[in-house]
Amino acid sequence: MPAPSVKSSLHLDASLPRARTGALTAAAHDEDEFSAGETLADGFRAWLSQLPVLAGCALLLHAPLLAFAFLPDLPEPIVAVAFVMAGVVAAGLVQGALVKAVLDHERSLPSDLGELLQAGLRVGPRAVGVHLAALGGTLARLLMLVKPGVHYLCDTFVAVPALAVDQKSMQTALLRSTRLARGARLRIFLVAVVPWTTAALVAASSGAFGQSSFEDLPWLIAFIFARALDTSLAATLAATTYSRLSSRPGN
Repeated sequence: MPAPSVKSSLHLDASLPRARTGALTAAAHDEDEFSAGETLADGFRAWLSQLPVLAGCALLLHAPLLAFAFLPDLPEPIVAVAFVMAGVVAAGLVQGALVKAVLDHERSLPSDLGELLQAGLRVGPRAVGVHLAALGGTLARLLMLVKPGVHYLCDTFVAVPALAVDQKSMQTALLRSTRLARGARLRIFLVAVVPWTTAALVAASSGAFGQSSFEDLPWLIAFIFARALDTSLAATLAATTYSRLSSRPGN
């Protein structure tokens, strides 16, 4: 049997790094176990197991919306815009507050309502800023094309949890969220479509912007209860998604 030539030996040696790189890439791909189905299941499980605390915290953070029942007569468009902005602020506060509860639940630690409220107030202004930046960026892109808007919404889905955990700037949190979403945008969309759908259903079924809705105190109380459930679920799913994405290789 003829001995291998110098040329063939060099060819074999050169192919080894490529083979090793391919193996490492395949291994890293195999280790990326972020699953939309498992994330949804774990998120719903965490939400249901802590529902009194999570929904209670969200309810308290939405309670200031009751003030709209006692406003003086103002033009309906102005009240509607103010109500939407107040709701967005409340949703941002809820997300900032509930991250701790979800991550503590994964470590089998109990959640205290007082601690959650303190966490929400501590990161509240920046959490609201990140929430508004994500929504504003999404709307700006949606006005151009639907696909870029949906992409940006997926990229910023875990921005508030990133802010609450890393305790850094709003811009850093948005960049961190975008980095975590790389290679998983479709799976994030499958998770995110659940809270987006529930939020749309709550708004549509409640007739949120019907004539004189804000002056009807019983309607407003019912709406706030529904939004407390909706936003607490959204916050739980976002925090669970952040936890799963952070455990992926390279993150």
